[in-house]
Amino acid sequence: MQECNMFCTLGPSCKDPKVIAELINQGITTIRINFSHGTCADHTEYYNNIKEAEKIAGRKVHIFGDIQGPKLRINKFAGGPQQVVKGQSFILDESPLDGDNTRVYLPHPEFFDVCQVGDAILIK
Repeated sequence: MQECNMFCTLGPSCKDPKVIAELINQGITTIRINFSHGTCADHTEYYNNIKEAEKIAGRKVHIFGDIQGPKLRINKFAGGPQQVVKGQSFILDESPLDGDNTRVYLPHPEFFDVCQVGDAILIK
C-alpha cells in the first residue's frame, strides 16, 4: 500500500516542540515553514523546534521551506478602484501620476528592462 504525505504549516500557535511532536505522532510527514512571514530568527526557531520535536517523537519529517515569488505593486488610482474589461488594453508605465482605467504607474524599473511593448501580461 502506498503511503500518503500529510502536510502542516507551522505558525505561532504550534511552534512549541511538544506540539510539533504531537503533530508528528498524529501522522504529519512534512512540515511547511512559510518564509513569507516572520524573520530569519523566527524561521531558525521553527527549524530548531522541528529538530527537537523529531527527537521527542522518535521520527524524522520532511521540512518544506515555502519561499515567496516576486510581487510587483502598482501605484494608486485616481478616484479609487478602476474597472478594466476583458480584452481591453491596459498600460503599465513609468509615469508616477495616479492611474485610471487605461494606465497605471508601475514603480519597478527592472520590469521594463525585461518586458517589451506588446508583451502579454497576466494581472490578477
